[in-house]
Amino acid sequence: MDDLDIEKILGDCQGQTFWVLAPHPDDEVFGCGGTLALLVAQKARVVVDIVSDGAYGKFGEDPALRVSESQAAAAVLGYASPRFWNFPDQGLRFGEGLIQHLLARLQELQPRAVFIPSVWETHPDHLAVCAAAREAIRLSGRAVDVWMYEVGQALRPNTYIDITSVIAQKKQAMACFASQLQVQAYDRHISALNAYRSYQLPAT
Repeated sequence: MDDLDIEKILGDCQGQTFWVLAPHPDDEVFGCGGTLALLVAQKARVVVDIVSDGAYGKFGEDPALRVSESQAAAAVLGYASPRFWNFPDQGLRFGEGLIQHLLARLQELQPRAVFIPSVWETHPDHLAVCAAAREAIRLSGRAVDVWMYEVGQALRPNTYIDITSVIAQKKQAMACFASQLQVQAYDRHISALNAYRSYQLPAT
């Protein structure tokens, strides 16, 4: 666990495509925003697709709100505006429709790596995206790295990436999700989780 630098872990990322799948607008930032900022700094091509419309409950009253929040966060982290698929929030299901949609996008992008929610997440939308993405990758027959990120449930990590240099940038991006931070202090929870990950690492 000594090599925490993204260049040592991934090598040369310049010009290569890294595809991020977010079940809802904000998961891409809370889950792996620091790593995405590092990839942008390495001149990688970061592509973010947000699967659901994020419109469950009161957020359905203003469907453009969460779109604008993800767009603002993307500008902070330095990648292009996400693509929004507008599947129903709380309605994502593992099945042929979602799998084929993911498979087509995978074949279009030909990414070096895909970021997906982890298998230990508890939200059903997160689990549906995780399972469907893994199946789409299997069906594609392509050799592609899969990186799982944590949002609502701590995963069992086998790799650590040091995001110290971009933590302020990640916090600024998380602050873009004002609608979500009114529900809970997700930014505080995520910052605590990020800090906790240093527990097993050498002192610097």
